Amino acid sequence: MSEKNSSTLFRAKRILDGSGHKEFSADVFVKDGKFKALLPFNSCLREEADEFFELSEEEILCPGFIDVHTHSDFCYAADGRSDARVFQGVCTDICGNCGLSAFPKRPANQAYFDEEWSAFELPLSDLTWKDFEDYSAFVQEKGLMQNLVPLLGHNTLRQAFNGDRARISQETLGKMK
Repeated sequence: MSEKNSSTLFRAKRILDGSGHKEFSADVFVKDGKFKALLPFNSCLREEADEFFELSEEEILCPGFIDVHTHSDFCYAADGRSDARVFQGVCTDICGNCGLSAFPKRPANQAYFDEEWSAFELPLSDLTWKDFEDYSAFVQEKGLMQNLVPLLGHNTLRQAFNGDRARISQETLGKMK
């Protein structure tokens, strides 16, 4: 469906658009992986679409959800493409906003990584990224099925440059920037 020059028509008896209005029936036309038109139910575009999906009465078509607080940073290392999140309807994950993030990863905070992320039961030593650019390349190589918005966790940043010390020197602050 996301390929260029392709089109998909979804015929849905139940659409919830997130506006708070009651559900309704319609055809949804997608071209080149992007929403193009909301059409009357049973529109005549069925033959013009490359793909056609008719949803059952039990299925609901709605916009993808944005999960604004996730801990998916390392799940991508285990899961790869994040299929489970997409099947839950999540199109965008925002992670790192609670203070934990997958980067920066430096020798100074390796113990912090091992402790904080051990619950994920991943081989953390195999994760070779060090900064945002490395992490971004890693997740892009996995071929994610959704959008990922990784934020820089303040605890991870502090541990990478200051360890467990309570006070941060002006010199260290400069390095953190």
